[in-house]
Amino acid sequence: MSFVEYISAGSSGRLDCIRRQIVAYETPYKPGAAFYQDFTDALIAGRRAETDELSLQRCVRNQSVPARKSHYDDLRRHWLAMPTIHLPFVPLDRALWEPPGLVVGISPELGLQKPDGVTLVTKLWLKDKEPAPEAIRAMHWLLTHHMESLHPGGQAAVLDFRREQLLLPTRRPYKKGYESWLVSEATGLAKLWNSLAKSA
Repeated sequence: MSFVEYISAGSSGRLDCIRRQIVAYETPYKPGAAFYQDFTDALIAGRRAETDELSLQRCVRNQSVPARKSHYDDLRRHWLAMPTIHLPFVPLDRALWEPPGLVVGISPELGLQKPDGVTLVTKLWLKDKEPAPEAIRAMHWLLTHHMESLHPGGQAAVLDFRREQLLLPTRRPYKKGYESWLVSEATGLAKLWNSLAKSA
């Protein structure tokens, strides 16, 4: 679960999101447990060395779980179908957003330098389900709000792999009080998490 998935879910969906994450936190750590981590690592390595196809093919071949292998192969095909964004790799930093009672990690995976020199500070959306507009807008806000820490002068971007869309912030300004609304959502998540964790 991520914070942006939480805010775009309905009330029952929010409960399910948090319950799944509580179970994940209570499960002993196993290397490679994150479903998409191997793919993300291979994508970054391939873009850094400009060996995208080779790196992703090797990653797919090394998967022992059939479901994960199938997902990875789909993602591999989507990436190779988007050559216009196979731009020079730029390393990025990370940041934390710390509203009351919660810490949200801001970890864009891919820095891509455009021909004009501006770096796309890119968050990957690898899931089958299309990202909700609220989730995209929140990701853009969080990236932009922390850009000085992530990559000064960068441009926020979300890459929806399955639909092969690079989503950039629109010119539409955020509504007055948007940050306060995000903070209230984060506070609500923290309270709900604590309540469910105590009753688990």
